[in-house]
Amino acid sequence: MPEPALLDALFYREDEGISFHRTLPSSSGDPIDFTFETVNPQFERLMDLRSDELSRRTVRQVVLDDLQDWLRGLEQVAESGQPASLETYCPRLERWLAIKVFRHESGVLVSTVSDATSSTSFHQKNAEDAAMHHTFFDMPNGMKLIIDVGSQRILQANPKAAEFYGWSQDELRTMTIGQINTLSRLQLEEEMEAARTEKRNHFRFRHRVCSGEVREVQVYSSPGIYQGRQVLFSIIHDVTEEHEIQRRLLQRERL
Repeated sequence: MPEPALLDALFYREDEGISFHRTLPSSSGDPIDFTFETVNPQFERLMDLRSDELSRRTVRQVVLDDLQDWLRGLEQVAESGQPASLETYCPRLERWLAIKVFRHESGVLVSTVSDATSSTSFHQKNAEDAAMHHTFFDMPNGMKLIIDVGSQRILQANPKAAEFYGWSQDELRTMTIGQINTLSRLQLEEEMEAARTEKRNHFRFRHRVCSGEVREVQVYSSPGIYQGRQVLFSIIHDVTEEHEIQRRLLQRERL
C-alpha cells in the first residue's frame, strides 16, 4: 500500500483523480493486468465508479474498449519504469481525459486523471473529429464504418451500414469488427495493420450479417485519427452477386 504521507499529499486534491494499482504479472513476469489498490474521491466522481466496485475488479475489466490507451500506458510504465502521459476520449463518460502514469514503488503504479474536455487543445480535437466525421460520412455511396485499430471496436456506422448488416447504428457501436468479419482475430489484426501502415487499402472479405448470412464484400480502408485514437475509415461494398456470377462462369468454363 502507498505511504500515508503520499496519500495525504495526493488524495484530497480536487482537480485530479488518483488511483494506485498493483501489477499482476504473467508466469513469464510480463504485466498482464492491474488491480485498483485504492482511489481518491475525485477519481470516483470523475470516472463515475465507486471504490467498493473497483476493489473487486481489475483495470482491464473496467476500461473494456473505452480506455485502451490508459491500459497501454500502464503496461508501458510497468515494463520501462518511465512515466507516461496521454490524452484520450472516453465515450462512456463523453469527455476527454488527461492521464499520467508513474511508478510509485516496485509493482505499484499511480494514475492521475483529470477532465480535459474544456481545454483549448481538446476543443480543437473535437472540431477536427467532427470535420473528419462529416467529410467521411457525407461521401456518397457505400456502407461506412470507423474502426478503432487497437480494440477493433466499431466507433461509428452510417445508416446504410446499419441497413446492410441488420443491426442498428447503436448496436453496431457496441460491437467489434471481429463479430462481423469471418477471419480469425490474428488474420484480422494482420489485415488491419496492412491498412494502418498503408501497405494496402483494398480488401476482399466475407462479412456475417445479423441474420447469420455471410456476404462477400470489398472494403476500402484508410488510416486516420478519430477521438484521439488510431482508426480505419472503411467503405464497404456488397459484391455477393458479382461473386456468384463469377463462380457460375468458372463452373461453366470447367464443363
